[in-house]
Amino acid sequence: MGLLIRTAARNRKAARSAVDAGLAADEFLKDQDFKAALAALDVSDSSAPKGAEQVVSARFGAPLQTTRERKPKQAASAVPQEFLNNMDNAIAAKKARRGKSA
Repeated sequence: MGLLIRTAARNRKAARSAVDAGLAADEFLKDQDFKAALAALDVSDSSAPKGAEQVVSARFGAPLQTTRERKPKQAASAVPQEFLNNMDNAIAAKKARRGKSA
């Protein structure tokens, strides 16, 4: 029971420190400061690089792979002749033994 309480307290503390770090990072460079820094560097105000309007979206996955063509499924009547012969032989052997196993 004590272990659960300590773990919960540790998690609450970690959450509080993460929120504080996020707020500090958010307030690091406000819009006015950012525009002043860009003006000092003689950079235009547009934050998007050239050609960015042509980008549709990012794709974070494995590269596309070509799929293999699927073979058409064979009909149920496409049973090999060898299988049919073996089945006939097994049935004949079973009848010869009068249904008794070997």
